[in-house]
Amino acid sequence: MFISENPITTLDEDILGRKKYAKNIARALTGWNEDKSLVIALDGEWGSGKTSLINLAINEVKKDNKSIDVVRFNPWIYSETDNLLDGFIGELTAVIGKKQNKNLVKKLEYYSELLALTPRKEQFKTASNFLLSILVLLGITSTQISQFISNIPELVVNILYCAGIVFFLFVILSPIIPRILSFLHIRSKYNEKSINQLKEEITNLLQKTKKKLLIVIDDIDRVTNQEIRQIFRIIRTNADFPNTIYLLAFDRNIIEKNLNVQENVSGRDYLEKIVQVHFILPSTPDKKVHDYLFNEMNELFISLSDTVYKFFEDTTYYSSIFHSGFKYFFRNIRDVKRYMNSLKFNILQLIQDKTIEINPIDMAAIEVLRVFEPDYYNYLSKNKSLFTDLKSPFGDDKSYREERKKHIQESFLNFASDKNRTHLQDLIYELFPQIKSIVLESGINFSSSSLEWVHELRICSSTIFDSYFNFIPGGDEKEVSIYELEQAVIASNNYASFNELIDTYTKNGRIMNFLTKMFDFSSKDEYFANENFYNITLALLDSFVNLSVSTDFIIFDRQDYMTIAVIYRLLKRNDNLEKNYQLLSDAVNETNSLYGPTYLLNQIENELKANPKNPEIVSDIHLEDLKCICIKKLCLNKHRLQDEDYIISILNLWRGWGIDSDEYNQYLQELFIDDEMFIRFFDRFEYVTESKKNFHYNSLKAFYALDKVRQKVEKLMENKNIYEEHKSSIDIFLRDFSTTEDDLSL
Repeated sequence: MFISENPITTLDEDILGRKKYAKNIARALTGWNEDKSLVIALDGEWGSGKTSLINLAINEVKKDNKSIDVVRFNPWIYSETDNLLDGFIGELTAVIGKKQNKNLVKKLEYYSELLALTPRKEQFKTASNFLLSILVLLGITSTQISQFISNIPELVVNILYCAGIVFFLFVILSPIIPRILSFLHIRSKYNEKSINQLKEEITNLLQKTKKKLLIVIDDIDRVTNQEIRQIFRIIRTNADFPNTIYLLAFDRNIIEKNLNVQENVSGRDYLEKIVQVHFILPSTPDKKVHDYLFNEMNELFISLSDTVYKFFEDTTYYSSIFHSGFKYFFRNIRDVKRYMNSLKFNILQLIQDKTIEINPIDMAAIEVLRVFEPDYYNYLSKNKSLFTDLKSPFGDDKSYREERKKHIQESFLNFASDKNRTHLQDLIYELFPQIKSIVLESGINFSSSSLEWVHELRICSSTIFDSYFNFIPGGDEKEVSIYELEQAVIASNNYASFNELIDTYTKNGRIMNFLTKMFDFSSKDEYFANENFYNITLALLDSFVNLSVSTDFIIFDRQDYMTIAVIYRLLKRNDNLEKNYQLLSDAVNETNSLYGPTYLLNQIENELKANPKNPEIVSDIHLEDLKCICIKKLCLNKHRLQDEDYIISILNLWRGWGIDSDEYNQYLQELFIDDEMFIRFFDRFEYVTESKKNFHYNSLKAFYALDKVRQKVEKLMENKNIYEEHKSSIDIFLRDFSTTEDDLSL
């Protein structure tokens, strides 16, 4: 799954064309015939391939040359262990020991122990720094000290003087005494030879060897400042050993900054005194990096699923993203590998059974920010509205656009790195067209594009945005994923399956999420085939049977509205109005719901009135015929009306259509006469606002005269069982009846 970030080791793995350069380095190393030491440096930035090049060069050295032994020392392994010198000598002796030169190994180990015990100059600063700190803290001057001494007896002065000397010696020698004891112990084991004597013996042994030592020290620029200085002290101390070649790999800028340790000696000058030959790693052409990136991305997208292909059918968007700021984030092959490993893992979180939940092109772009600009990525993830709003939610769009422009421009300055700021800005403009329009003041309105962005699963859609950051389809566990939507498409081949699916979503409380997702995608031809429109329409109409009256005042949040909106958008795709009429005629006759078809036809009628010259679903003649079919169904099912939660809406539409008025009036009369039916109907006019119960007098008046209702209610109160069961609605009705009667001019 992941791409190895390990350096390459063979010429066959080279994709940057560095074979020749590696062979030339190997030739330079093997061509050094002098017995004097040589220090070579290979300079290159992090991630530019220094270690890979060294691997190739060493392989070439080993291939045809048996007179060079290679010692590889990586100080990063020993970083923060205080064992750099031990590690260095240990690697040397490990290689030399294999060649059975035990005498040289023994002397090197002794030499290492003596060097480790040599005090460094910073240790001698401890006492003076300590003493000066005490004086500064106490604010004591030389005059004060002399005055103090002149006022005390000579004996006390002598005692204090001696005590001070003892204390001073203790402070300066306490960290060194253990080293001195160890030094004496080690020297006693080796006949008390000095470091210089021992070094001379090692030099003579190395001089006599017929082989050279190639000492490779890599990753010097990855250790701490102090360790960088220590490594170069080690090299400086041992660089005069004969028959040794040092090959150092580092980023020169980092090393020079950390070697600025002496006054009047720059890090560059210090480095020049140690390194005799500088090789600069060949630069990697941007095209090679981008080609490698492009190929890796293509391989990934091809491996994901067939559903990914549709996002690349038109290559315009992919090309605009790739050639905007995107490709400039990648400066070397390591950048590509880091990025691809992260992208591969994260994109798989949003694929279920070969169905992808986001736009893979946008995901690739956002992953760039996640890997290379984490601060801006975090800012983006927390400011959804700033990046995805199409217009002001407060009405004043001009001032809102100016405020958004200010925040976006500040975000580039505050959260983007200097080296990537321009590229990041260009990438954001491609990902969020609404932001580009605001900042560049193009004046383009993208409101008409919002549905298209949803279909394309773009991050610039507020509906899809969250998925890119929490890796949850739809951005929330309750949302319906694209995978679930595709399962619904399959279920729509059969009425029973689709009806069961709707029932499942109703029971688990996700029906509105499902309807919203259907609404967003029902205008797309690849979702919900025309031949399945009847199954879908009938199942959705049947869902009204279990629909409770909504208390939401916002119609878009109501299930009945969203259900009809889905049916309307589906049928709108069918240009054949005659087919729509036949479909609706069959569905109205077959559905178990009474409210569903009446509400659907009412919405179609409203749309037809708004645009009479361009009917979208059925013609006006077809609509009148459908209304007659619907009323006929009501007449045949009057006994069921009382069980409909939306009975008031149904009766209002029946009256408004003016079809079979006699049947309508007869039903109202039967309803009024039957005490049980009437009181259940009466209860439906009670409602609650701001925790206060109220009564819809005006709505009730559309069916019965309120004075007759009052008489009926007062009579029903005589029945204690009825009154106790319906006390709330009866009391509220009578409580405000006189005031309401005056307001309604009864």
